[in-house]
Amino acid sequence: MKVFDLHCDTVSHVAWGLASSLSGAGAPKHISVEKLKKGESYVQCLGLYGGKQSSNDFEWNYMRYLFELGTRLVLQEPELHLINSMEECRDDIVNVIFTVEDSGCMRGEEKNTIWAYNHGARMFGITHNTENAYGYPNSEDPLVMKMGLKPEGIRLVEQLNQLGALVDVSHLSYGGFWDVEKICQGRPFVASHSCAEGLHHHTRNLTDDMIRAISNHGGIIGINFMSKFATGDEKLLYTQDVVTQAQYIKNVGGIDCLALGSDFDGIGNSLEFGDASGMGQIADALLKSGFTLDETEKIMYKNAFRVFKEVCK
Repeated sequence: MKVFDLHCDTVSHVAWGLASSLSGAGAPKHISVEKLKKGESYVQCLGLYGGKQSSNDFEWNYMRYLFELGTRLVLQEPELHLINSMEECRDDIVNVIFTVEDSGCMRGEEKNTIWAYNHGARMFGITHNTENAYGYPNSEDPLVMKMGLKPEGIRLVEQLNQLGALVDVSHLSYGGFWDVEKICQGRPFVASHSCAEGLHHHTRNLTDDMIRAISNHGGIIGINFMSKFATGDEKLLYTQDVVTQAQYIKNVGGIDCLALGSDFDGIGNSLEFGDASGMGQIADALLKSGFTLDETEKIMYKNAFRVFKEVCK
């Protein structure tokens, strides 16, 4: 069954010297061309994030380098196809689209957002785990969690809506989330790699009200494969844990808001299904648990495809 994955940190692994390519022995742990093909990947979002191992954290020039690196890595692989919209997708190849995990690198400059969009980014996370020019992150500090978007953050969301790019609220504070919800005014927005707070408490997770808000806007939630978000176990994520998240989110927000946001090459725990090559095991588990074929296809790829096709220009 086709797979549309909303988030991975694979390019950063190469940038940090933990891998050297997207295929063969030089590929990262979770994602390679070979694994994507075996797992029937249809669209793989490649998240671009400088990260703390860079000496130029969140600097714009470093993000420009990540775009260049990501483009070079993809173009070196004949079985990967770099796209800007769903209309460019091919069925005989793995389609790849860039996303920005932390917009802080753009430093509040609208021209930088336009540059990133023009170089293929079609989904932008407002923050990562630290405050930036646009807003505040998820936090155990309730005062930080209440903080909304900064004026630059409001302008960023408005700009992304105008450009035709998705706003990603994963990592964002609760206050920031509700600002995005208000600004989008019925337009889809996403949580690319998050889990349900109703199943396990973590500041990165979504409350039931948030799940319903994303659903009401026609957006999607990519189930994160980080076990400490899903269950609290920091060592292993079982396939059933993904199913349990899907069942819960469906009960709260409906089937049409469900998607996958693996966080491959960004998670430290082991996975019962191994890596990107084992995504078929998730589809099988969903079907065995009572999801219909149509519902399973929506979770695996159709919902994400629908939202990207609707929003991204």
